[in-house]
Parts: sequence; C-alpha cells; structure tokens
Amino acid sequence: MSAEKLFGGKVSAANVEVTSQQLLNELIEIKGRVGALENVAGIANQEILIKYFREVLNTPQRRQIMAACREPQKRDELVSKFRFNSPQALHHHLKPLREGLIHETHSDGVMLYEWSLLFKRLPQKKKESLLEEAKQTKN
Repeated sequence: MSAEKLFGGKVSAANVEVTSQQLLNELIEIKGRVGALENVAGIANQEILIKYFREVLNTPQRRQIMAACREPQKRDELVSKFRFNSPQALHHHLKPLREGLIHETHSDGVMLYEWSLLFKRLPQKKKESLLEEAKQTKN
C-alpha cells in the first residue's frame, strides 16, 4: 500500500519525521503482540509443540546446547563450552534449534542465544523431560 493511500493524500519525505524512540516504541509493541500470539498458539497446540521439540532435540549435542541456553549465552561461550572449531560449526548445530526452540537477543551490542518463549512457556516437567538426556550425558 502506498503512503498516499495510507494517509489519504500526497506525502513527501519532508513531511514525515520519525524519531528512533518512536520506532523503538513501535517495535516493542509489535514484539509484545507477537509474544501474546505465540503464547496463545503455544497453549492451544502444546502437545504438537512437544512432539515437534522432541523431534528436533534428537541428538545429545542439541539437547546439551538447549540445556546450556537455559540462561542467555554468548556465541563465544557456546563455541568454547562445546569445543567447536569455529562459529560456523556452532551455527550448524544451532540452525535446527532456531525453528522455535532458541532465539537470538541483543544486549549492549552482544548477541545472545536463549530459549524461545514457546519453549520457556512449557510446563517445567515437560522441559525437563525434553532435556533429560542432556543432563544424563553430562554426568
């Protein structure tokens, strides 16, 4: 949709002023709404999500990475913790987890990996069950 249709007339770049704070506020509102939608979808489809998560967490390495990301982790921390040869090797292992299990956040310019809201909102016993083998592998 063009700006003319949206605002009901001609709009020039000179007439539009947007501050970074306005954009940040809009982004926060959008993220809040998306989070609420994810929450409703997660509750409504919990058993489907658990089945999907179980399929993705099908290797000890993936379960260990998920267990590590209980608390936000920096990329370098994960690379050294799991003794990967490079950030690309970590990326290879994170790729399937990014489909609903892990997401990236940024804090003070640093990229962090942590559990997605869909995974965080699962009942504690379900999360423990999905990660159980990772705990056993550590011992």
